[in-house]
Amino acid sequence: MSWIREDSQSFVHRICNNILRAGDIPHHVAFIMDGNRRFARKKNYAHAQGHLLGFDKLSQVGTFFFI
Repeated sequence: MSWIREDSQSFVHRICNNILRAGDIPHHVAFIMDGNRRFARKKNYAHAQGHLLGFDKLSQVGTFFFI
């Protein structure tokens, strides 16, 4: 039960309320770097090249979160 009437809210408001009810907002994000070797093997790259490309992609994601 909530003091917020969900039937009178827009879809976006309902989503926001569900997020707030879930608990505290995390203060960290973890990325599991898995699949770089498989990616390199599939593309016929050296393993090191797969790891380098994975790092480059992580760098792009990092700039998205920390700007």
